[in-house]
Amino acid sequence: MISDLLEIVRGPREPEILDRHRAEAIARRVRAFAPLFAVLTLGWTAVDAVAFDPPTFVRLVVLRIAASGAFALLAWACRARASGLRQAETYLGLLFVIPALLFLSSSHVLAGAPRSGLAPTAISLYAFVPFVLAAGVAAFPLTAVESAALATIALLAEGWALALGMLPAEPLAPLGAFWLLTLIAVVAGFSSMSQLRLLEEVERQAMRDPLTGCHRRESGKELLDLQFVIAARHGTPLCVLFVDLDHFKRVNDGFGHEEGDRVLAAASAALRAMMRESDVLLRWGGEEFVAVLPHTTKDEAVALLGRLTRHGVGMLPDGRPVTASIGIAELLADGARSAAELVELADRRMYRAKQAGRNRYDDGNSEPRVLLPAGT
Repeated sequence: MISDLLEIVRGPREPEILDRHRAEAIARRVRAFAPLFAVLTLGWTAVDAVAFDPPTFVRLVVLRIAASGAFALLAWACRARASGLRQAETYLGLLFVIPALLFLSSSHVLAGAPRSGLAPTAISLYAFVPFVLAAGVAAFPLTAVESAALATIALLAEGWALALGMLPAEPLAPLGAFWLLTLIAVVAGFSSMSQLRLLEEVERQAMRDPLTGCHRRESGKELLDLQFVIAARHGTPLCVLFVDLDHFKRVNDGFGHEEGDRVLAAASAALRAMMRESDVLLRWGGEEFVAVLPHTTKDEAVALLGRLTRHGVGMLPDGRPVTASIGIAELLADGARSAAELVELADRRMYRAKQAGRNRYDDGNSEPRVLLPAGT
């Protein structure tokens, strides 16, 4: 049970792609809520008109028009896809800050308002705005820190209401209402974190190839594009290895597809074993793999291949070693203008290695060189 709670609370394990998708999900929901809140904020003036005297009503209307306009501007600002998680978080923060500021400013107005007729009931309704804010956290896939930050806005607003004496004495005492708000915030926070965990699991299943555990081609291309943009922006090396297992069709034809699957799984494990934690392995298709190596030059990539030379890429059912042909391309050294161009260059070099006799790698600097020694 405790491990399950920790699993919900912890942050994403694969933040690069997940954060991009999470930013899109948050921005979409802000785009949906902001115009709705703009309409509802103005619509509440009907209650104010019935409950309060004209001077109080006019002051509240001015505040509501300002808040409704702020919601409308927010809806307009986030009409396009968010450029990143930070921008989406900014939109989300504004979605909570605007009603909180409206609540705080309205509290000043209502603190001096006459308490006759329907005014006490309307003031009691105002006092529950922080509860709505706290519950609203549950509508978004958030980390523990993000959930706590939004809940803090609601708690501060409730504390302000408590200081001004706006909370109803019955059925909730002021401190009881504050405690109830805290519980709502905690439950909503766990709900938002559970949403994030579910989103991560769905993304993981969509991104990963179940046989090899590698990223699928589509999700891998998205990750490669992201790494390319980062490397190009900062002028850092980015290396790509295009790996193709040699004579793999013979494995399926000679030993069956089940053995072929075993060879693929073992080869992917061998490739991942040579890579660092920051590197990513993609299953490009069939028996083809693409290794993405951030902050890696060609020479460093060749050094990594030394682990394959020592340990191999796996064994065939008859005891012979599995071999591979590998093409190497690097962003800075090869002057690639896009991630697709980088992969295409590595692919062409892989074919050169294959044409030179297979069991070779080609980095474009010399003739393809043997990967595994003869007789391995």
